[in-house]
Amino acid sequence: MRLTAREILILKELRKNSRSSLVELSDATGYPMSTIFYKLKKLNCLIDKHTSLINFDSLNYLKVNFILNSKNNIKDFLTENKNLNNASKITNGYLVQGVFKNLKEVDSFIEELANLDIEVIERHDIIETIQQEEFLVKKIDFE
Repeated sequence: MRLTAREILILKELRKNSRSSLVELSDATGYPMSTIFYKLKKLNCLIDKHTSLINFDSLNYLKVNFILNSKNNIKDFLTENKNLNNASKITNGYLVQGVFKNLKEVDSFIEELANLDIEVIERHDIIETIQQEEFLVKKIDFE
């Protein structure tokens, strides 16, 4: 699907605030509400979900990225694990981000991986979140 400049601008505004009303989107884009309504119906297939981004840093939670490898299919484990925030299949395994209350939870997660014959290739503790979910919020030229 190729997006028009209007559609990109509407998506950009939704990325800033997914709870924006038709009136707010119309004010921000300069497009009539009828156009916004029509475009949103068309763009709905691109939107996975509307959600709130929690600042886990302010809660003093630990965020850890892992690169995992397994000979088994671990998608069920990844989608059902309570600590995982994101999980992606990558070239040679899986890239996952876990959110943990403390180091004991991190250690328990790593033990669970070992018990399931899931190898931790790399572990990266996130010290500070600098930016998240900002794609399309800034000026982007898709042409």
